[in-house]
Amino acid sequence: IGLYGNRAVLSKGAAKDYTFQAKFTLLRSGGFGLFLRGDYESGYGYYLMMDGVNTNTWQIYKYGLFDEKTQTLVLEKGNISNFKVE
Repeated sequence: IGLYGNRAVLSKGAAKDYTFQAKFTLLRSGGFGLFLRGDYESGYGYYLMMDGVNTNTWQIYKYGLFDEKTQTLVLEKGNISNFKVE
């Protein structure tokens, strides 16, 4: 893992099974999450997002150029029972 400003970059390695943990401190209301893979300059890539305070919903989506338009494609979404962002 390399830390660059507000980014942590995982480099390709020999590990096959690992656990990744992240802690979030919410500075404002609204969604938050992780940019998992993509282009930092354009913002195109894959995201894992939680919907915010007082929710238990999440989604994985791809943000990018589809049909010559910048769009968001939701790949999966759901909720986590017995869990609430506070």
